[in-house]
Amino acid sequence: MEKELEEILETEVEKHEQNFNWDFVNGPAYSVSKKIKQEGFDIAGHGKVRIKYPLSSFIGILEDKEPIKKRFLGISYIKTPKAEYMGTLWFNNSKKGANEYSTWVLNVNGRKNLSKMAKLGNMLSKEYKLPIKVNVGTEYPVEENYILDLLI
Repeated sequence: MEKELEEILETEVEKHEQNFNWDFVNGPAYSVSKKIKQEGFDIAGHGKVRIKYPLSSFIGILEDKEPIKKRFLGISYIKTPKAEYMGTLWFNNSKKGANEYSTWVLNVNGRKNLSKMAKLGNMLSKEYKLPIKVNVGTEYPVEENYILDLLI
């Protein structure tokens, strides 16, 4: 009898699970990070370090630079420079005025990146039907950090 009840309960749970739109983290961060990656950018977390999965309160936006071809003692090689840290999209930060349900804030690093990030912000705003405030966070561009950079 107990085993039959367990089987019935499991099938009921499976039926309901199919109706859920499962998300990996609370809030919009995971789906927004997928959109950002589709636009050719990558994501970063604390300390401007590249990450695979987003944090729930913000997403750092990275743009890879072109590889540099070099030669040393007749041997050619390619060096991959650090990506440019384009800006931070805030979902939850009361000091910056961001709330994941009403307004997001996009802080742009480097005035030269403002138009590119404004286009990204506009696309995300239309997609998620929320206003996104775009601010210039720093006047000059910023590079990503590697995890070892933070230890030195």
